[in-house]
Amino acid sequence: MRAFRWLGRWTVTGLLSAAAAFAAAVCVPVRVEAATLQMSAVVGLNGYYSKDRLVPVVLHIVNRGNSSTARLRVVVHQPLPNDRVMDGHLVWSVHLPAHGSVDKRIVVPGQAVADGAQVVCEAGASSVSTSLGGNPFGRVSLVAVVSSRAQAAQFLTSSSNGRNGQPVLPVRVTPRALPDFPYLLEDLTAVSLSPDTLSELTRQQRSALSMWVKLGGLLLVTGVGKVDAAWQEQLPLRPSSSHRVSLASLASVIQGSVQPPSGKVDAEGRIAGDDVQVWAGTREQPLIAARTVGRGVVVQTAFSPLQPAVIGWSGNAALWTWVLRSGGSQSQQALPPLTGAGGALNLATASDALPPLRVPSLRIWGSLFAVYALVIGPILFFVLRRRKRESWAWVVLPLLSVVTTVGIYGFGIAQRPNGVLTEGVGVLELVGDGSAEVYGMRGFMSPLVTSASVTTEDASYGLSLAETNVRALGEAYVAEDGGVSARFESVGRWGVRYLYTIGAVHGQGRLNASLDSSLGTISGMVSNETSYTLEDVAVIWNHHLYELGTLRPGQSVVLDDRTKALSLDGNWVTTYGRYNADITHGVGRALAQVLAANGKADPSSSGQAMLVATCTSDTAAIPELRTLQHVASEQQLTVVRQFQSVTPVFTSDRMMQS
Repeated sequence: MRAFRWLGRWTVTGLLSAAAAFAAAVCVPVRVEAATLQMSAVVGLNGYYSKDRLVPVVLHIVNRGNSSTARLRVVVHQPLPNDRVMDGHLVWSVHLPAHGSVDKRIVVPGQAVADGAQVVCEAGASSVSTSLGGNPFGRVSLVAVVSSRAQAAQFLTSSSNGRNGQPVLPVRVTPRALPDFPYLLEDLTAVSLSPDTLSELTRQQRSALSMWVKLGGLLLVTGVGKVDAAWQEQLPLRPSSSHRVSLASLASVIQGSVQPPSGKVDAEGRIAGDDVQVWAGTREQPLIAARTVGRGVVVQTAFSPLQPAVIGWSGNAALWTWVLRSGGSQSQQALPPLTGAGGALNLATASDALPPLRVPSLRIWGSLFAVYALVIGPILFFVLRRRKRESWAWVVLPLLSVVTTVGIYGFGIAQRPNGVLTEGVGVLELVGDGSAEVYGMRGFMSPLVTSASVTTEDASYGLSLAETNVRALGEAYVAEDGGVSARFESVGRWGVRYLYTIGAVHGQGRLNASLDSSLGTISGMVSNETSYTLEDVAVIWNHHLYELGTLRPGQSVVLDDRTKALSLDGNWVTTYGRYNADITHGVGRALAQVLAANGKADPSSSGQAMLVATCTSDTAAIPELRTLQHVASEQQLTVVRQFQSVTPVFTSDRMMQS
C-alpha cells in the first residue's frame, strides 16, 4: 500500500508539472524578430525616365542588423529587334552599416523599368525586394533644374523645345541626386543650374557634367558667380560688379511682337573671351551669352531668371523657348540611345558578318550537284554500257552516293571553326583633353558548349545580351564594381552571347589639329597624339571630306591644296564608306548604321570640323574576352571621332580650294 501511495503521489506531481509547463507555453507571447532589411527606390530624375535609355536608380537601404556586405540583383530579359534579347543578372555589392542606412546608385535599362523589374537585396539569411516603376516621358523635352530651392524650375513653365516643338517638362533635381556619369544625362534636353549650385556638386558630378557638355549637351547657367578654374574656362561670363539694368533687349530676340519687360533687374558679368557669342545685350553689357564647348553649348545669363521682372513678363516662356532652340541647333549629341531604331544595342548585328559562318553560295552548290548528276547519269551509263557491265550500276551508284556524302560531310567539318569566334565593335568619342566617352559590343560563339568572361576596366556599365534562336543560352552575370566584369556560364553550341559596355575614360590622348579657313577653303595640320594607329583618317568640313591616310602614334600630316577631297553625298557615313570600306562592310556595317542614325548628315559647320578614323587594334571601347577554348577567329573595329574648332582667317597662304 505504501508503494502505491508513493507512485500515485509522484504521478500527480508529474501531471501537475506538465500542465504548468503547457500553460506557460500557451500563455506567454512568442517574440517575433522584425525584418532586418528595408529598401525603397527612386527611379530616374524624380520618377521620370526614358524607356530607350539607361536609367539611374537610387536605392535607400535600411539595415537594422549587424554590419554586412549585401548583394543587389536585377534580372533582365527584354526582347530586342533582329532576334536579340537582353538577358542576364545585373549584380552589385553594397556595404550595410550596423543599425543604419545607405544609398546605392545602380543603373537599369529603361525597358526593364517599364516592365516592372525587381531589385533584390540579399545579406546573409535576410533579403528584401522592391519593384521599379516611374513615369516614362514620351513627346516632351525633359530639362533638369539642379537646385535645393523648391521653385527653381518655375521660370521654364510653359516653354517648349524649339527644335521639335515639344513642351518642356522642367524637373527640379537636388544637387545630390544629379547623376555622376555622362551617359545618364543623355535623355535631357538641357541642364540648368546656378554657379553656386555648380560649386556644390561633387568632383565626379562636375566632371560628368563637363564631359556631357563636350559630347553635345546644352547647359544653362543662371547668373554669374565664382566657380573653379576648370569650369571658369567653359563659362561665357565672368564675375564683375553688380548693377541695375533694363531687360528691354530681351524682347528683340523673340520672333513676333512682344512687349519688353518693364523695370530693371540686378545683373553682373563680363565677356570671358573673343569666342563668346552675345545673344542678348551688348558685349559691354551682356544679358545672355553662349560659348561652344566641344560639341555642346554653355548658355549663361547675367541675371537670375527668378527675379519678378523676368518671371512675370508675358514673353518669359517665348524667351526660354528661343534659348533652347538656339542652343539645341548648335549642339550635337554624341551618344546614341540604348534601344530603338538607332540604339547602341544594334551593334550586336555585327556578329552576322563573321566570315566562318558564311555558307557557300548557291552557285557552288549548284555546280557540285550538276557534276554529281552528270557522273551518276550519262557518264556512268556510257562507261558501264561500253564495258557491257550495266548490272554493276546496282553497286556503283550507292558507292558514289556514299563517297559524295562523305565528301560533303568532310567539307563541312573542314569549314567548321575549331574554336571560339568573336567580334568587337566600338566608338571612341574623344573630347580633346585626353578624356573620352566609349561604348562598344563584344560578341562570341563556339561550336562547343562554352563558358567565358568578358571584362573591361574602362567602362562603368555593362549589359548582357543573347540571340533568341538558341535553346541553351546559359547564365550571364554582370558586375559593375570597379569596372565591368561579365561571366557567361554554359552557353550552348553556336549560342551567341554579347556584352555591351559604356563609360568615361581618361588617358586616351587626342587628335591635335590646327585648322584655318578662308573663303571656303581649309588648311592646317593634324597630329595623332593617341596610343593607337589610326587608319583612314579624314576631316569633314563644309560639305567635304578630306583624306589624310594612316597616322601612327606621334605622326602628323599637313592638310593643304594637295589633299584629296570628296563631296559629301547624303550622310557623311556614306561618303566616308567610299574612302574607308571597313565602315560599310563586315563587322563595320553595324557601326555605320548606328552612327548614321544619330546626329546630322553633315556634322560639321563653318566654325567646326569633325575628325574621324578607324582602328583595328585593342581599344578602351571594346571589352576583352577570356576563355579556356581556342579562339579561332577574332575581328574588331573601333571608330574614333573628335570635333575641332576651325579658325577663320583672311590670309592667302596655307589655302586650299574646297
